Amino acid sequence: MTCDFEKSPVYGLKPELFWKHFFEITQVPRPSKHEEKIREYLINFAKSKSLDYTVDKIGNVIIRKPASKGYEDVPGVILQGHMDMVCEKIGDKEFDFMTQPIELVREGNIIRANGTTLGSDNGAGVCAGLAVLEDDSIEHPALECFFTVDEETGMTGAKNLEGGLLKGKYLLNLDSEDEDIMFIGCAGGIDTFLEFVPEWKEDCKTCENGGVKITIKGLKGGHSGMEINEGRANALKLIARFLFNLRRVDDVKFKISSIIGGNKHNAIPREAEAVICTHDFEKVKAEAEKWQKIFAEEFKYVENGIEIVVEHVDKLEKVMAKESADKLVNTILAIPHGVIRMDRAVKGLVETSTNLAILSKEGDNFKFEMSHRSSYESVKRAVCNRTEALGNIIGLKYSEDEGYPAWQPNFESKLSKIAQKAYKDSIGKDIIITVIHAGLECGIIMEKYPGMEAVSFGPTLRNVHTPDEHIEIESVEHFFKFLVKLLKDMKNI
Repeated sequence: MTCDFEKSPVYGLKPELFWKHFFEITQVPRPSKHEEKIREYLINFAKSKSLDYTVDKIGNVIIRKPASKGYEDVPGVILQGHMDMVCEKIGDKEFDFMTQPIELVREGNIIRANGTTLGSDNGAGVCAGLAVLEDDSIEHPALECFFTVDEETGMTGAKNLEGGLLKGKYLLNLDSEDEDIMFIGCAGGIDTFLEFVPEWKEDCKTCENGGVKITIKGLKGGHSGMEINEGRANALKLIARFLFNLRRVDDVKFKISSIIGGNKHNAIPREAEAVICTHDFEKVKAEAEKWQKIFAEEFKYVENGIEIVVEHVDKLEKVMAKESADKLVNTILAIPHGVIRMDRAVKGLVETSTNLAILSKEGDNFKFEMSHRSSYESVKRAVCNRTEALGNIIGLKYSEDEGYPAWQPNFESKLSKIAQKAYKDSIGKDIIITVIHAGLECGIIMEKYPGMEAVSFGPTLRNVHTPDEHIEIESVEHFFKFLVKLLKDMKNI
């Protein structure tokens, strides 16, 4: 592994221990809900350093390191991040996230992956914790590095954390994405689901000649908690608009077999596809060319690669009855997506949003998944109510997951004040203190440990949850320098 690191694009970067671990975990498959190999890596690390560790019943890992000399009486500090990563790739790339290592690419001041997500969300936090544990020159109170499972698809690691396992009073969440911003609060979130049961038509003669697949692709997508306010295109919305307007073209007749798109609850859908049967292939293709230009014009300031691809596919088994097909298209168009309300107190912060994230086909039925976020529990519930009401009107079965709470900001936190000074002393400028619309695990953890204080910070990451994800090299050095200074300054809290 060391030899491979010395040949990697991150070799020679500072801090060396951070980048060593960063490279090593990119070689370890770690999709959400499949953290077995990264957990083994963490356990082996703890054993190799003779550090105490615990694996709890859900699979979280806690690695402990005693306080440095002179810090024995300082309240303990928890460094927290999550093991799993979002697994996305460009459409035509063959890649198995369960078995293949991430291929790193260096371009100037950034590290990215070759056609896949990088895993810097939250590999950066994990590696920072490991680097601190390994470097005995860093002064610190008693440390617990707490690495959770399945943050990206449900925060189940944090939700299933048992009370009493963590001993520290101060939580440093290392899962943020701007090195000059520190978060002291975040929105809560919940996912809702609508099940669509169509009527199927088995005797479609047109389908015997094969079908036509229409694909919307080339969109940026992005994290629904970070980029929802940028107005990026949602592939499901675009394909529904295309089909809705294709119905209005007099000399084009078609039947719909399926519509699917999106694959992550917290990502804006980058791709969607519809399979139809029609005798009018060339006319459909002409309409696609027209609408590709329309969409390109509409989104020219936020998207630069929208494509609508029309191609033949093999014989279809069945199509939906027209009334069901039209209802499915109408439902996609009717489901809200985007910013619902901006925060009144924090300028530029999204208070409440909803993401039409996934439309999947399960057997003969279709399932919508929406991800809602809000700083207010009552408003979060109101958005759920609206989704349920829409389902009631259309006749769709509604369900929801348990969600997660907001992390309410504490502007008088001792930890926040110590951290602000540590950043100014180490980096030479003020850090921005704010709250974030994306979900963090802090609120869930603090709910189980009353009296705990928390802040969240990290290096600069961009386009997480997409194949364009990258980490800024210079920001890592600043982030780690700040972290080391903050741990040293905890003696003054």
